[in-house]
Amino acid sequence: EMLLEPGRYRVTVAYGRHWRGDEALFGRLSIVEEVQAPIDVAPGRGQSLQLRKEPSGNTPMEGRARAAF
Repeated sequence: EMLLEPGRYRVTVAYGRHWRGDEALFGRLSIVEEVQAPIDVAPGRGQSLQLRKEPSGNTPMEGRARAAF
């Protein structure tokens, strides 16, 4: 859970098996993706974003280079 100031955010995620640190991420098998549409956080409103790797998911994502993270 993160508290964010109102505004528009780009969300980039990295995932893999074994965390190796901020630079190496999950090593050579790291996968980095960015949510295609910005996330808008409105003043005084809650926002929940659940990221699960599922073919039927409703948050389209695009692959990114590890350096983008």
